[in-house]
Amino acid sequence: MKPLIVVGPQGCGKTQLAQTMAEFFGCEHIVDPLESHDPLPSGTLALTNVEPILSGNPRVLSFDAAVSQLIAAGKIAADWHPS
Repeated sequence: MKPLIVVGPQGCGKTQLAQTMAEFFGCEHIVDPLESHDPLPSGTLALTNVEPILSGNPRVLSFDAAVSQLIAAGKIAADWHPS
């Protein structure tokens, strides 16, 4: 499976939802924060607050899009917000 990079502003809840996102999107490893431009291994969820320079053709989602998918699948509450 291609790596997944989730991009969102600092403090939006990326780290708080990291494990839930990894399980939902089928990722085995979490990189938080993404600090390298090197290709990510297959099955990796990487979290960042800056638009990544893409290497290795990963999937990229905004944090808002990831949260919308988690809500639609019933993995988090519709009124979820970072604590």
